[in-house]
Amino acid sequence: METEERIAELERHIENQNRQNRRMKWVVGVLGIALVVGIGWRSGMLSPNPAQGQNQRVVEAEEFRLVDESGELRAMLKLVEGKPVLDFYDEKGVLRAVLGMVVEGLPGLGLYDENGKIRVGLGVGEAGPSIGIYDENEHTRNALYMQKDGQHLVLVDENGAVRAFLSVTQDGPSLGLRDATGKTLWSAP
Repeated sequence: METEERIAELERHIENQNRQNRRMKWVVGVLGIALVVGIGWRSGMLSPNPAQGQNQRVVEAEEFRLVDESGELRAMLKLVEGKPVLDFYDEKGVLRAVLGMVVEGLPGLGLYDENGKIRVGLGVGEAGPSIGIYDENEHTRNALYMQKDGQHLVLVDENGAVRAFLSVTQDGPSLGLRDATGKTLWSAP
């Protein structure tokens, strides 16, 4: 695969990742629900078998809210478009982490800054796992992902242009550097 073809493919992947990460807030809850249900199941609280004990109960709801001693929301387990999402809030009520299965029903984790902006996203998509690091405007700046053809690391400038990439595929490794206009400055092979 030629260097320019790889760059174009990396740019398409970054755009897809940006689209997925905008929906990441919805994804993160699924894993949290599974955790809460697993703990409840393991403790016997959510057992479907009433014969296991008379004091057993099933708790059902569309949303669970965890509040601190002041009544402030600290976590919320909910369904978004039929998919579970677990949100975590800081002491100021700002969303700081989301765990769920939102983007196309695939698992993901979003970590947010003190302003509620996504800064790190982890996901496992159909093509493979990925990690995105975002700037204060929630634009992808670094992406690391693995696909069937290999592994890729992409560095993006503040304008969304791919400036550097490193790929290791079946065809071998490749490395490239580009200027702000997209012109290749150096690449190998």
